[in-house]
Amino acid sequence: MTETILAIISFAIIAIYLVAYVITRGLPTSISVTYYHTESKLLFPVVVALCAALAWMPLMRVTPENIQFLAFLICGSIVFVAASPAFKEDLVGKVHTGAAVTLGLAALAWIIVASGIPYATILGVIIGVVFRRNFVFWLEAGILIDIYVNLFVLLHICSSAGA
Repeated sequence: MTETILAIISFAIIAIYLVAYVITRGLPTSISVTYYHTESKLLFPVVVALCAALAWMPLMRVTPENIQFLAFLICGSIVFVAASPAFKEDLVGKVHTGAAVTLGLAALAWIIVASGIPYATILGVIIGVVFRRNFVFWLEAGILIDIYVNLFVLLHICSSAGA
């Protein structure tokens, strides 16, 4: 039950952050670009790191031991993205980009293992192709949705099974 509450809080934080951003600033080209368009430069890294910290234990709980490294890579990469938000700067950009790519690949692999087909990610890619300027945002949004939906489903299965 505790893991479910942590996952819900994690999801609520990122969802509120993104919805508030879209309402006040419009659709971003990526989630990371929101760092440059918010008044507080701490907002993006705190939101992202907090979401990762809150989701870490629930994600580890529902992930089979033989692929827990994927859950670790997801959350660990998010922490590196949060720690290097200014991706337009040379060195920081390399850290941010490397972490973001690692995050995306680990998340996609985890989603495929967890559910088989990353439906929201595929939908995000399709929407991204249509609205090319925001391709990365739609891809990221699809991955986020897939991760949280699968996390909630797996947490429900674990709690129903008494695990």
